[in-house]
Amino acid sequence: MKTKEIYSVSVQITDRGITFPLSRKIEVHPPIEKNIKAYLNKYKYAMDLTTKFSFEITSSKFIGVGTL
Repeated sequence: MKTKEIYSVSVQITDRGITFPLSRKIEVHPPIEKNIKAYLNKYKYAMDLTTKFSFEITSSKFIGVGTL
């Protein structure tokens, strides 16, 4: 597998007029926004999110190079 940069990202989600931070950081490859959107869409039922949720990246930190 090809190695890529890995970022640890904190996210704040807004859904149904309520804003809340995600309880843990997500580790993703670039493009960060696209991969976070895919992650949240994959687990939106477990997090009880509607299809109209939005998110904002609150912090992003480079943690290394590798595969996920």
